[in-house]
Amino acid sequence: YHLLLDNAQEAKRGVNPIGTTGRGIGPAYEDKVARVGLRIGDLTDVAFLRERLTVAIGRGERLLAALGQPQALDLEAVLAEYAGYADRLRRHITDVAPVIAAAVERNAAILLEGAQGTLLDLDHGTYPYATTSSCTVAGLCQGSGVPPRAISHAIGVYKAYSTRVGAGPMPTELLDRTGDYLRERAHEFGTTTGRARRVGWFDAAVSRYTASINGFDSIALTRLDILDELETVKISAGYRLDGVTLETPPSDPANLARCEPVYEEMEGWKMPTRGASDFDDLPAQAIAYIERIESLVRVPVALVGVGPERSERIVRQALWEQRSR
Repeated sequence: YHLLLDNAQEAKRGVNPIGTTGRGIGPAYEDKVARVGLRIGDLTDVAFLRERLTVAIGRGERLLAALGQPQALDLEAVLAEYAGYADRLRRHITDVAPVIAAAVERNAAILLEGAQGTLLDLDHGTYPYATTSSCTVAGLCQGSGVPPRAISHAIGVYKAYSTRVGAGPMPTELLDRTGDYLRERAHEFGTTTGRARRVGWFDAAVSRYTASINGFDSIALTRLDILDELETVKISAGYRLDGVTLETPPSDPANLARCEPVYEEMEGWKMPTRGASDFDDLPAQAIAYIERIESLVRVPVALVGVGPERSERIVRQALWEQRSR
């Protein structure tokens, strides 16, 4: 029923869609905030699960009717399906908080990976063109139960160019042959939907903002090899809006949509970066591009991705050696 609601809500938005993937994520979060959502622990008690489902499905039916797409939902079918999941998952279900607390106490290595990007964050992103969760380091703490003081190193993952999925302002978007070329070369199509991602030049204004919000200690700059064949590459150092130069994006998405990128054009390297195992093995122009990104974002680039394989990365800074509490 979350999928049905997601698609019904997007259809209702008409000419102003958000660009949802249609996978039901938003309505699932709406249930959570409305305090009728189902949690994984609810699977351990089928009688309690039935009670929770009865409330949630009733709410879902009312919402679908209000959206002009009334539909009767089969409680028994949903219950049977999820009771099957319960049989498979029950032995893995536990109270996570004590497990996390014990790991932090013994100074275990804990790696948290964030979802999506900071500009899709519900609080700090380009609202309403956002997802329904917290896509920040603070969100990692909230979701995992790891206390903020236990975070020893935060790594920002940036592509060597910009992409965006769905609607919303994107000042550096390339609506030309270069954009088409980068999209095809990088295969920038949505994993879930297959939709073409929007592609643009590296946006230092956005990157500075997200680095500040998250307190990044270092950057992992990926997909440098996608730019290998270009004669020139550009970086948007900031924006110009109504004659004023901005270093970070305005919070109002309408104003962000009016921003003009202030580009710096740099010489391309016109040679493969794949196969490079040391930073100094990269072409001089590629090194200059990376160092300019460091200068503009004000965070060091610790890792450079030069290919799709796990081994195809240059480590300039051993991240785990920086762990300390």
